[in-house]
Amino acid sequence: MIDWHSHMLSPDLTPPSGAVGLWPGVASIGDGFQLTRGGRAYRAADRTAFDSAERIRRLDQIGVDLQVLSPPPLVLNFAGPADEFRELARQQNAFLAGVAGRHPDRFRVLGMLPYGEPAGALREVKRLEGYGGVVGVCVVAGAHDEPLTSPEFADVWSRVAARGWTVFVHPDAAAVSDCDRDDPFALGMPAATGRTAVRMLACGLLDGPGAARVLLAHAGGILPAILDRLDVSWRAGRIAGTVAPTQRIRANVWVDSVAYGEGPLSLAVAALGRDRLVYGSDFPFAAQVSLGDLSGYGDRWLELVAANGASLLDAVTGR
Repeated sequence: MIDWHSHMLSPDLTPPSGAVGLWPGVASIGDGFQLTRGGRAYRAADRTAFDSAERIRRLDQIGVDLQVLSPPPLVLNFAGPADEFRELARQQNAFLAGVAGRHPDRFRVLGMLPYGEPAGALREVKRLEGYGGVVGVCVVAGAHDEPLTSPEFADVWSRVAARGWTVFVHPDAAAVSDCDRDDPFALGMPAATGRTAVRMLACGLLDGPGAARVLLAHAGGILPAILDRLDVSWRAGRIAGTVAPTQRIRANVWVDSVAYGEGPLSLAVAALGRDRLVYGSDFPFAAQVSLGDLSGYGDRWLELVAANGASLLDAVTGR
């Protein structure tokens, strides 16, 4: 079993002298730990958020053989100057690569990019190429997604696609309207995921033989629900391209199984196809789902997970 959606944070991130950005970190609180942002409490955590040995012990209990590690959202949506963002990405990526290097049979890595400038992002892609165990990059859907799909980032995505890497899209906690400002989890996050996917479609990232391979968190957010609407807009000339959006998306997009219910999961499979689903847990945070908890989805769920997204499976195992 391969878990494509999991997070790990370096406990040793070191801001440069005079840093003004809201750097993430790990603080010991009583018998537990707290993830911090700019020195302030962000969310409770346990040792598995940063300790690879403890995580392996837990994965053995759950029944996960291989886990793909990515930075938590509080790292991806870093608020601070571009030079600090570059340094944060360098340190966090080096940490994850070190974990995968020490445990190559248990972990792979989705590295992060500093989004503020294409040149810095391209340099970080090249740095990631020097590490073992890297299978892609993780980007945030939300505050930073618009620059990522601008023409200036074309060289970044061409290089990522040429490596056969996966682009994992994970939402941040940005609200999209007044009605969900206090709870962006409910609307803001799935909406941001779908919006970023549409931006990737519009900028040509999903077109042709050099298309990026994209994995969307949380069963694709709102994307499966609006797939047919995208085709209607395309036929009306409002979305560019010689191939229908549904065809491009079904060829290049996968979704993970962190769906919070059978309805969104069933919708994603119906819209994209059963071979587009991969197992994800959001480990070690609240959405984690152990294999023992899957019975609520019925035998059909186990069937779907068993498919495990064949093309992505090949990528993560190096076959």
